[in-house]
Amino acid sequence: MTPVAPSLLACFAALLAGLCFLNAPGTLAQDGADPPRPTPELTPMEVLAFQIEGLKEAADAHADADRGMRTVWAFACPANQAQTGPFDRFDAMVRTGYPILVGHREAVVLELVPPEEDRPDACFALLRVTGADGSRGWFIWHLTREADGPLAGCWMTAAVVPAPAPGEENDDAGAGVV
Repeated sequence: MTPVAPSLLACFAALLAGLCFLNAPGTLAQDGADPPRPTPELTPMEVLAFQIEGLKEAADAHADADRGMRTVWAFACPANQAQTGPFDRFDAMVRTGYPILVGHREAVVLELVPPEEDRPDACFALLRVTGADGSRGWFIWHLTREADGPLAGCWMTAAVVPAPAPGEENDDAGAGVV
């Protein structure tokens, strides 16, 4: 991946500050409150932060774990939901396929590739996640802005894929988690 340009540092700092705040226990769950929902006013970084916190709280015995995963589901784009849903199937897929993300200790953005002129409706982030057991994994979050329908203008997650640790080759399906 290419290095983050200096002009992007302010955006990166804002995203990192938001994720550090959202990694505090119990920041997403509010008793009786509805989970966050996509709106065109949310930035890609805010959507990413909601999903990261939802994944963290999805395993929290003191929070509404279902609410955390429903937040993650709410910010999955319609094409992603069609491929991975319904919700119960999505929930099981995330918990078994991405267990390091559920209930993680920490998520750190290592690189951010914000929307640009040639792709104004796409954003990418490389994250390092420390799981509840101390293991580490690297993931690429791909966010897109919906073009039409009831979610037009909303940033949503199109895909989350494991990535090799920076500086390492990825020759096997399990790479990205050490």
